Amino acid sequence: MKNLFFVFAFVFSISFAGNANHTEIDDAPIRYCTTLTTSCGPSGDVCGGTIYELARNAAWAENYWCGN
Repeated sequence: MKNLFFVFAFVFSISFAGNANHTEIDDAPIRYCTTLTTSCGPSGDVCGGTIYELARNAAWAENYWCGN
């Protein structure tokens, strides 16, 4: 009888878990990322919220690691 109670409780909890309201995150920020290898050797990931920021961050990394 005890096992039967646990089985019903388990099935009952699963049925309510399936009805939970799940919302998608539509307002999540978009991040553009790519792997960058600088002209002097170091490599890593560079990201930005827009393509402009991605290019700006890549130029900054090139200047930081390679000097010019």
